[in-house]
Amino acid sequence: MQNNCFKYTKVLDATTKIDYYLPKGLYQYTGLTNSKEIIHVVEIIVKKFISAYEITVIKSDEACTSGLKKVRKNSVTGFS
Repeated sequence: MQNNCFKYTKVLDATTKIDYYLPKGLYQYTGLTNSKEIIHVVEIIVKKFISAYEITVIKSDEACTSGLKKVRKNSVTGFS
């Protein structure tokens, strides 16, 4: 994983977990600056990110990089 992504793992149950790779560019929409802070709101970000940009769970750095470009391209809408 490259430095342009933030990894968040959501544990659904004892045998299931989902890894999200989120563009670090999403930080600017939360006002937060590090992963310890963003972990508290990342699920909201995931929901809004997927909803706003119609992107499924981001599983690779390549997809994350593409997502970041898309966020920048559509930054007018933001996540408010």
